[in-house]
Amino acid sequence: MSRNIRWAMILSLALIVLVMAVACAAPTAAPTSAPPTAAPAAATKPPAAAGGGKLEMFSWWTAGGEADGLNGMFAAYKKQYPSVEIVNATVAGGAGTNAKAVMTTRLFGGDPPDSFQVHAGLEVATYTPDKYLQPLDDIFASEGWDKVFPKDLLTLLKYQDHYWSVPVNIHRANVMWYSKKVFTDNKLEAPKTFDDFFKVADALKAKGIVPFVMGDKEGWESGHVFETVLIGTLGADGYRGLWTGKTAWTDPKVTAALNNYKKMLS
Repeated sequence: MSRNIRWAMILSLALIVLVMAVACAAPTAAPTSAPPTAAPAAATKPPAAAGGGKLEMFSWWTAGGEADGLNGMFAAYKKQYPSVEIVNATVAGGAGTNAKAVMTTRLFGGDPPDSFQVHAGLEVATYTPDKYLQPLDDIFASEGWDKVFPKDLLTLLKYQDHYWSVPVNIHRANVMWYSKKVFTDNKLEAPKTFDDFFKVADALKAKGIVPFVMGDKEGWESGHVFETVLIGTLGADGYRGLWTGKTAWTDPKVTAALNNYKKMLS
């Protein structure tokens, strides 16, 4: 990957994760391991894009507002670098599950895209970043992102003491909603605790109204709901501790979260 295209991706903020140049070699070439503790080279002024080339972006943003956002980033990039051809490599379905399977096959098979989508947090670990990906520490420092991004976000973006990705959007995982009309008609208030939630559910059920419905067609919806049940039961610090080792998965509150979720589905 040429350095001007690498910088163009950074400057357009279209990039999620950069794949190491060695991993972009022919499939028959063995990928070279990058020392996980080595400091990245200092950032230099990005040269002007020249000579065209291609930039392949891999994601699961295929429809609706996500596709609009992705196309918006592409448009901003093309305005600054019109000679570069953008390859929009998207895989639909499963809220990213299908795309991740394809991405893993391509990466480990020696045919990675220039950049790909990944969730913040430990998900990047599944791609063996010290071997296959290029750290972005120099870009974070030169652009001052490590000074302006929230501390919790920076913690999520860092793995093995390096930054591997740049956030392009932040959204909540919660996919549960309630009908204000139903609550108003039945003189109910939105619950603030799980005890309140179950009291409201019982009140609606007593009137012949199904209190909770979950569509799980794609398979990811139930996981999202349970994740928010975990947060609601453990609290922010307790939930964060699940990923830092401070909260054990055998903690009584985790059991309480499982019971809350089970009761919601009963």
